[in-house]
Parts: sequence; C-alpha cells; structure tokens
Amino acid sequence: RSSAAPAATTCPGRVATVYARPGQVVAAGAALLRLLRPDPLWVTVALPVGEAARLGPELEGLALQLAASAPPLVFSREQVRLLSRAPAVDPQTGSVDVIVEIRGGAAELPLAARGTAELVLAESDEGVVLPLSALVDDGGEPVVYVQHAGERFERRPVRSLRRLGEWVLLEGVHPGERVATRGGPTLRRAALLAAGADHGHVH
Repeated sequence: RSSAAPAATTCPGRVATVYARPGQVVAAGAALLRLLRPDPLWVTVALPVGEAARLGPELEGLALQLAASAPPLVFSREQVRLLSRAPAVDPQTGSVDVIVEIRGGAAELPLAARGTAELVLAESDEGVVLPLSALVDDGGEPVVYVQHAGERFERRPVRSLRRLGEWVLLEGVHPGERVATRGGPTLRRAALLAAGADHGHVH
C-alpha cells in the first residue's frame, strides 16, 4: 500500500516585518515573520459623497498617482473590481471609503502608500482626448494652442470633462485640429509679448 504526503501550496508574498533575530531561540508557535500577499491588492479610495453615489457595480479602470514626479499607474477594466462601499460618511473627512481590488500588475506597488486615485466609470462623453501636457494654465483658465498654419497659433479656452492618468478628455477642440502638446507656456509668453497681435510667433 502506498501513501502520499499532502501537497504543499505556495503563493507569492513579501516580507513586511521580521520578528526574530538570527540565532535567537524562539518558542513553538511564535511569530517569526509577517508576510503580505501583494496580488491581488486592495486599495482604499476616499471619495466625496456625490462622487461615491455615482459608482456602479462595474469600473472601467483605475489610475494611481503615487508621486508627482512619476507617471501614473493605469489599470484596465479587466484588472480592477469594486469590492465594497462604506455605508456611512466618515465624520472626520466627510468622505466615503470604497475598496477596489487590483489583480495583476500590482505586485510592485509599495504597500501602505498614499496617493491620488482616479476611478473610471462606465459613462460616455464626447470630446477630444489629448495628453495633459497640452493644457496651459492661463490666469486660472485652461487653454490649448491650436495650430492653423506654420507658426500661427490660436489660443483656445477648453473645458476638461474627464482625466485618466496623463490623458484628458476636452471640450472645445474639434477632431482633426492640430494642437500643440508641448511648448504651450512658450506660446503663451510669445503671445503676451506680441502686444496687439492675434497670434504668437515663436522663433
């Protein structure tokens, strides 16, 4: 008669805390390590009450901005799942906590990190999607510079409808128009220097 030992199961994990020192004598059952499983990862997002009310059962994506100097981390619809939404408003922050699960691609995220999250909902808006670098803050008003011919640019006020990571959905730009995605502040300074001119010229 043959016997088989139970199969061992393994899962990826990361060491968060080490409780024992090398050579230390420990008692049976004492905790030696604290392991964290990074994938799937749960992210807690604090939303304003009105934004939390818009959440449906499905998410279209998630973007995490953990550092201003680093590009955002974008996760697709297949990678995210809405797990829960708090039934009450936090009395200290006035926000509602929702928990989102990230599956795949989250193993390298620093655990317990704080940042800014953008949840993409299953809604549709019409507009033109441009990189965030195309937007110029002109005295508190978002504008872009539309190229008509050569060095002839038009200052165009726009309205931001949606944003995901480094991309923004704009109202005020038409499909097919050429927009300066870099160098907008330079065009603005040139337009200010060209007193009385309709368009700035860069040389």
